[in-house]
Amino acid sequence: MKDQATKSTVEDIATRARHRVDAAADTIDENIDDVADRFADIEAQLRVAGDRLIESAKVLSAEASKQTRLHPLAAVGIAFAAGVVVSKLLRR
Repeated sequence: MKDQATKSTVEDIATRARHRVDAAADTIDENIDDVADRFADIEAQLRVAGDRLIESAKVLSAEASKQTRLHPLAAVGIAFAAGVVVSKLLRR
C-alpha cells in the first residue's frame, strides 16, 4: 500500500511538473513571437528612415552640384579651406 501511495505521489508531482513546463514553454513561445514582431517593426522603421536619408542625400547632392556650377571659385575656396582644417585636425 505504501508503494502505491508513493507511486501516486510521484505521478502527481510529475504531472504537475509537466503542466508547469508546458505553461513555461507556451509563455516562452509567446515572448519569442512578441520579440520577433518588435524586430519586424523596428526593421520597417529603419527601412523608412534609410529611404528618407537616401532621398535627402540625393537632394543635397543635387543642390551642392548646382551651387558648384554656379560658383566654381567659391567651391574651390571652400574645398581648400576644408582641406586645411582636416589636415590640421589629423596632425594632432
